[in-house]
Amino acid sequence: MPYPIKKSNISKKAQIAAQRLRESNQAFKDIQVKVSPGVSPYGHKGAVQFHSPGAKGPDGRVLNTTGKPLVEIYEGAMSDEQKTDEGIKGLIYGDAQHHLSDSDSEWKKMRDEVWNNRSSREKDFDRRKYDNLVKSGEENRSFEDWADMSWKDAHVRGYMNNNPEWMQIYNPKQKEVLEKMKSYIEPSKPMLSKKKVNIIKRKK
Repeated sequence: MPYPIKKSNISKKAQIAAQRLRESNQAFKDIQVKVSPGVSPYGHKGAVQFHSPGAKGPDGRVLNTTGKPLVEIYEGAMSDEQKTDEGIKGLIYGDAQHHLSDSDSEWKKMRDEVWNNRSSREKDFDRRKYDNLVKSGEENRSFEDWADMSWKDAHVRGYMNNNPEWMQIYNPKQKEVLEKMKSYIEPSKPMLSKKKVNIIKRKK
């Protein structure tokens, strides 16, 4: 009788990936990772969310008591692709970049340069994306706050993760800046392979 296949341990994989990231890249030396069962209790539909130290939810509950930047993964919202070793690495690496936007003025300056060089088509897309989130009840921040805390970073992560859904949108000026950003945080040991990991969805 064949033995049952043991389920993958998402939490263990996530901790290993986080440790590799901390060891390979000084910019992420303080990143912590937490895997929670189910989905986000606050209506966030994604599989991952970044929490700054002391961050609070809409109900006032403190979401991060570690004193360090925290990436929280919601196991119940993960796709099969995201549950692979490569997918987990991509989730952590992508959302850990929120920390750089909070803590590194040079990184934030380059991120804003990518944002400010969007095409008219992309600006229209971003506004529609925001309006749809507001209509569905998933977003209550102003457009400016939503962009600064979430969507500007998504524009960068799409490139860093070699996401095919995003790679087609970048113009030459944006690619030039994004390559500088990639070099800025280039780890001594590769965190991600060259395999394309489709994690950040542009469309709902």
